[in-house]
Amino acid sequence: IDVNGSDCITIDNSTNIWLDHLDVYDGQDGNVDIVNGSNYITVSWCKFYYTSASVNHKLSSLIGNSDEKISDRGKLKTTLIYNWWVEEVESRMPRVRFGQVHVVNNLYTSTGNDYCILAGTEADLRVEYNIFKNVNEPIDLSKNTFTAVEVLGNRFINVKGNISGNGKAFIPPYKVEIIPLDYLEEIIQKHAGATISD
Repeated sequence: IDVNGSDCITIDNSTNIWLDHLDVYDGQDGNVDIVNGSNYITVSWCKFYYTSASVNHKLSSLIGNSDEKISDRGKLKTTLIYNWWVEEVESRMPRVRFGQVHVVNNLYTSTGNDYCILAGTEADLRVEYNIFKNVNEPIDLSKNTFTAVEVLGNRFINVKGNISGNGKAFIPPYKVEIIPLDYLEEIIQKHAGATISD
């Protein structure tokens, strides 16, 4: 039962962490939170969701957990790639403070949600080549305290709410393989989550 307790996974004051091919669901607080100066984090090919067992707190991921934590400046560099936010996730896909976060080539299908990505205090977000399908508020800029949110090459299908960015985000110092959007949904639905069997 959801009691607003622990995260499924908390990355706390850690560097060079890679989460890959996981089913992460029903976190009593969050599914994956990245906090307290963690840096150089990659989350790839993961599936995030909530079931009927989770009744109160369907908020998936925080990157940075306080507006006052200025020690997070220059840290929380995170890449979210090839992930899938599925049913019953209400928000925080992710919610970001301070970090440079690259949200690239992910799939959002959590119908009935509040928002997908929220740019909080000093967030520097690059949101590109994702599919947002049947969701509300793909890009939440309502806090108006972010550094930049750059939205490039995404596909929005039957969404409500903001789909625009504001400002020029950081440029990642690496290259990634972009799955063409015509194939992204099928590939992610087949391969995201705990799908590796050997």
